[in-house]
Amino acid sequence: MLSDIHSLAEEELDADLNKSIYVVMYREGEILKAKLGRVCESFSQDKFEIPNNFEEKKVELFKKIEEVNRLILLTRTEMKRAFSDVARPIPGTTVSRLEFQKWYFAKEKLIYHKMNMLRLENSLLRGVCWCPNDAVKTVSDQLSELQKRKQGYMAKFIKIEGHTLTPPTYLKVNDVTWAFQEIVSTYGTPGYREVNPAFFTIVTFPFLFGVMFGDACHGLFLLILAIYMCIYKDSLLRSRSILAPLLKARYLFLLMGIFSTFCGIIYNDFAGLNFNFFKTCYTAHRPKDSETYDVTKQPDCVYPLGFDPFWKYSTRQLQFENSFKMKLAVILGVLQMSLGVFMKLANAIEFKKKHDIYFEFLPQIVFLLALFGFMDYLIFAKWLTDYSGQTSTAPYIITVIINMFLQFGGGTDREIISNQQAISVTLFLLLIICVPLMLLPKPFILDAEHKKAELIQKAIKSAEES
Repeated sequence: MLSDIHSLAEEELDADLNKSIYVVMYREGEILKAKLGRVCESFSQDKFEIPNNFEEKKVELFKKIEEVNRLILLTRTEMKRAFSDVARPIPGTTVSRLEFQKWYFAKEKLIYHKMNMLRLENSLLRGVCWCPNDAVKTVSDQLSELQKRKQGYMAKFIKIEGHTLTPPTYLKVNDVTWAFQEIVSTYGTPGYREVNPAFFTIVTFPFLFGVMFGDACHGLFLLILAIYMCIYKDSLLRSRSILAPLLKARYLFLLMGIFSTFCGIIYNDFAGLNFNFFKTCYTAHRPKDSETYDVTKQPDCVYPLGFDPFWKYSTRQLQFENSFKMKLAVILGVLQMSLGVFMKLANAIEFKKKHDIYFEFLPQIVFLLALFGFMDYLIFAKWLTDYSGQTSTAPYIITVIINMFLQFGGGTDREIISNQQAISVTLFLLLIICVPLMLLPKPFILDAEHKKAELIQKAIKSAEES
């Protein structure tokens, strides 16, 4: 910032002022002089009359210009010295005087702002604040120390019991959890005593990023960068490196790098290349006078880790890998949504809200599992079924889900599971029942509770007046 101010000041001092001077010569006469004066005034121009002692005035003017230039040079030198003094670090620290003053004024402003919130009662200032339970002793000790250092200074910290105010949310974070808490706080802050989703986000966010990223090469680069930032954090801060703004999220990058590398190994993808650590389960043979290969799979052979590298040579590679990743995303998405619904159950139990349990959690979890949970079940059932010896293609799961609504589970020639149509009809009826249960009862219950609370308040107020 100091360099910007310095360069801006130098630009203003060095800027050339381009001005034009017009000399108007006319015959002597007051009428013509007045007309020309009005013309100049219409253009907002300054008028100067040429004096009789022009040469003397010229010499005097050049002297004034020289003095002004000397003053400008002196001012520029003083500005450079002042800026250098302000930018110079305070002895024993790495903080400049300007930075120190900026934080000093910000602290003073905050102190006076908080002091203005206090109330004067009997020559004493009284204020109410929230304090975490584990910080009460620290605050009391600081006040006691302040009284010892400043004689006559009185301060007392009293805990108020029996209040009905709702405390604010206090989220204690450290270097590891800070980035994940910021991600959650971007969408919303949990209320007091509610479940904090950031605890689960420490695993779910980087893992889902790895599932999406899925490249061991790029994931390894991210992992190495994160390890470097974790090890050399202090030196990067001291040197004001370009990585300094990213240091607070270094553990987020570390976990993202770990899961990206892991998922890249599972996908057998290293910057578009395949790992060949283990022997493939497929063999290819090209008969004579044939342009195609006969591919055979070794019986009871399972590739030890991730995708078999032989899939890279298949014409159905993209179809197979994209289908797997899409189904995996559906499974993980249902698990994460189920986690969110169960977190709502924990909040409802904590605050003893039965209507949230009966008319939010139960219909929501049933709706989720009856629709998307059923889809996950079909995915696993299809994965565990061997369709290699059958002539017709395997049934599509998306077709089963669509027909569940349009044809009550029918319309498919082949079933993925037994009694598929009966199960589809049952789940469809559950979905129809869950929708009104989620939308209708809770607003009427809350309205009834609000009216009941108003009646109680009116009764209390009338009793006090009487």
